Amino acid sequence: MTKTYENARLAELTAHYNAHGWQHCDRGTKAALRAHCQTTEYGLDALAVREMPFPGDMPAFKECLAEAGVTELLLCDQSTALMEILHDLMAEGWQVCGTFERDEKFSSLLGLRMRKGAAA
Repeated sequence: MTKTYENARLAELTAHYNAHGWQHCDRGTKAALRAHCQTTEYGLDALAVREMPFPGDMPAFKECLAEAGVTELLLCDQSTALMEILHDLMAEGWQVCGTFERDEKFSSLLGLRMRKGAAA
């Protein structure tokens, strides 16, 4: 049986912003928390990021992941800035270590499995 993804810190942050409003949450953190919520909803085994933040929001996104101890993600974004984002993540020690595919109700979720600081 595949282990379902859980992250207490991302769940705590999501609950905080749900209770106190999202107006003071930056876009990078929102992207990380949106990914957390979607991952939980889909019952996946690692944080699945379907929509990476814009390059200017990447520092806050990466800070949120680091604070939460995230060391593996499923990069499932199909945006035009994808190569810039991949290079940015890899410069921070993330490595592509495989592919990911999951059939959804109306489409397939295709992506890359990435790990931070681990051999690919």
